[in-house]
Amino acid sequence: MPKKIILVISIAILLSIPLIYFSNTRNRIEIKGVSGFVKVYNFFPFSDNKLDKNTYFIKQNQDFTLSYFNPDSLFLITLENKDVRSARTKAENELLRSLKISRSAACKLNVDLEVPDYVDSGLSGVNYYLSFCPNGIPFSNTTTNSDTFAQKAINTLKNPLTAALIAAVLIIGGIILFARR
Repeated sequence: MPKKIILVISIAILLSIPLIYFSNTRNRIEIKGVSGFVKVYNFFPFSDNKLDKNTYFIKQNQDFTLSYFNPDSLFLITLENKDVRSARTKAENELLRSLKISRSAACKLNVDLEVPDYVDSGLSGVNYYLSFCPNGIPFSNTTTNSDTFAQKAINTLKNPLTAALIAAVLIIGGIILFARR
């Protein structure tokens, strides 16, 4: 008699494994990242709000806004609290929790982390990325206007279109100066 029970339980377990697997993968979607696609939890049905057909608010509170822009496959974290370090930690943890991914998977996504001017003008205008990723930029305790200017200049040059436009202006300016001699 115990052998039959063990056999029935074993068969039930074997039959349930595909159901468990497919129920977990069915709720996952692929998002284009900086290096290929990343499987994340399908957050679309659970977004707090939808601005339009391409912009989703995953989470909004007094500390941060976590948004997703579909055409660019971009996650945007906007810190809303003057305690930016605490807000950043909370926002990054929420991103991991909402997408049900690891830190290494999050680093493969397109994620911008910004501080608006009305929160801290000395930190605004810079994409800080995720703190635990290789491209993450820490908040400096002694950020000065010149430091912020340098960070803004570096981030501006990271955009290929902006860098190409600046290069074109410099080349044209050089040609004009050379032609005058």
